[in-house]
Amino acid sequence: EPYRRQRQMCIRDRTYTVTEHGKNSDGSIPYYTRTGGVSKTVTVTAGGTGTVTFTNTRNTGNAQIVKEWTKKPALSRTEETSLNQKLKFYIKTADGNYVKISGTVPGTYTFAGTSTTAQYLLLNPGTGTFTVSDMPTGKYTVTETNVPSGYTAKNSTQTITVKNNETASVTFNNVEDTGTGKIIKKWVSSSTLT
Repeated sequence: EPYRRQRQMCIRDRTYTVTEHGKNSDGSIPYYTRTGGVSKTVTVTAGGTGTVTFTNTRNTGNAQIVKEWTKKPALSRTEETSLNQKLKFYIKTADGNYVKISGTVPGTYTFAGTSTTAQYLLLNPGTGTFTVSDMPTGKYTVTETNVPSGYTAKNSTQTITVKNNETASVTFNNVEDTGTGKIIKKWVSSSTLT
């Protein structure tokens, strides 16, 4: 068996400065806010342990989804409310996970983590909006589903970027399906004309 030698170091009572460095050019950590400073001092006594704590809080903001309908003549408030009740949305993170939410009132939600299973979000039928609060900053994709027949979604999937302490907004517009009709008058016989 090889000879193993342990080496002990003698540490004298001493004060040390510990500095936290992040990836950003200013030393901060991306998407987090540091409280309590970038450097801390700790005194370590011989044979003892020194502890320092750095607190970094995830930056959050809000995501608001707005629903618009395009129809001529314009929809009545009752028609719009009815259509808003049929729609469902889901939100995905940049890494492809689905956003989980808490909240049972359609239109008002709070970020509650991520999942590999979609969780559908509903509009407040009267306002045609929903908001997810406390979302970690970053880019997300929002997808609209269950578009009612007779309408086409202009963009069923859109990107939204949540910034610290701000409300990001994206608007989904559904356009009534229309077509062009052509009427041709054809005379069967000239003898029937008077």
